[in-house]
Amino acid sequence: MNETTDNYVIRFIPDKNVSATLDQQLRNLLVICFPDAQIFARQRFLHEKPKYRWFAFNERSEPVAHTALHIKTIKTEEGEYAFGGIAEVCVNPDYRRRGLVHALMNKVDEFLKAEKIPFAILFGEGKIYRSSGYKKIANEIRSFD
Repeated sequence: MNETTDNYVIRFIPDKNVSATLDQQLRNLLVICFPDAQIFARQRFLHEKPKYRWFAFNERSEPVAHTALHIKTIKTEEGEYAFGGIAEVCVNPDYRRRGLVHALMNKVDEFLKAEKIPFAILFGEGKIYRSSGYKKIANEIRSFD
């Protein structure tokens, strides 16, 4: 599923379909965007492989922006709920401020709605994601191994 946004093509690619060439290009992009996370030099994910990915490609078919999506389940007293875990959102510095994050987030939102997944979680700068409808929450966050 491809869509052209100005001079960029947005493509949905399940992680299992990421080619060796795209893997290397993605890892290069992640290293540029997250220089303190050297794990990206070795693998295209931080902790676990996401199931889905969206890319923005430039006119030379190079990935210049990316986001990943995990589908997770949370258990509550009222039952289980699926949610999207958005990860590895990044844009090559030479392509920032062109609406690429917003375009990618719109695609993720469309996907989540189609899958009837009611909400998503994203850890990031609120000012960047606010225009895509994400809100800061003040809940305590605990991580378990």
